[in-house]
Amino acid sequence: MRSSVWFLIGRNLSVIALKAELAQRLSHDPRAQSEMGQVQRLTRGLHHEIREVVNGYRSTDLATELQGARAILEAAGIACRIRRRRQRS
Repeated sequence: MRSSVWFLIGRNLSVIALKAELAQRLSHDPRAQSEMGQVQRLTRGLHHEIREVVNGYRSTDLATELQGARAILEAAGIACRIRRRRQRS
């Protein structure tokens, strides 16, 4: 079951990344090219993360989750700044 899920999702993510790359090459609008570049990066990143989850390699931590949330917000055009409090000694 795990390999079937990986195959299905992985294949579709690869197709999305390739179509985004094609759209980026065909577009003459710099903003559209930038957006398609982001789609490619997000898709490839998700592809890698899903592979790690399916294979049982991925462990999550707060910093990783915050970085993912920031990427999603920035992809939607929302500026995001994450501040860390210094721990007391």
